Amino acid sequence: MKTDFYIISLFLAATISLALALRFWQRGARRGFYFLLLLISLAIGASSYAMELWGSQESVKFIWFVIKFLCSVMAPLFWLAFVFQYTEKRHRLELKRFFVFLIVPIITLVMLLTSAFHSGMFQNLELQESGFIAFNYGPYYWVHVAYMYTMFIAGDGYYSPG
Repeated sequence: MKTDFYIISLFLAATISLALALRFWQRGARRGFYFLLLLISLAIGASSYAMELWGSQESVKFIWFVIKFLCSVMAPLFWLAFVFQYTEKRHRLELKRFFVFLIVPIITLVMLLTSAFHSGMFQNLELQESGFIAFNYGPYYWVHVAYMYTMFIAGDGYYSPG
């Protein structure tokens, strides 16, 4: 029953994120394009995690696990892009620089999709009786985590007044 609470909470979070994204879209806020992408990414991530917990077959759970992880790869970049856009520091996020920031997410995506052939991202993926997917972290996983925290902290630093 513990997973039922998680599933309901995750669907609620996804619904709130999608409602905010829809409201934002209806208002036609051009300055908030990256915020819209962030909300959609969070909604897909939360709902895919709920579907991962809800699923019963290991292959289905792994598909939702991958989708959830893809959203966690893009959310930090969307956060930083939103902060640059919101604080009117768009010049810091030129198209070339945006593509440079995409290097780690693209490598992470490749590592994630090919994780069956190596242990760079995850090691010993297994389905627990509770419905959670358990795994040990591979070496590249820590690169991804460092990238995520760097993007979030950089966004927070630019967003902070002063």
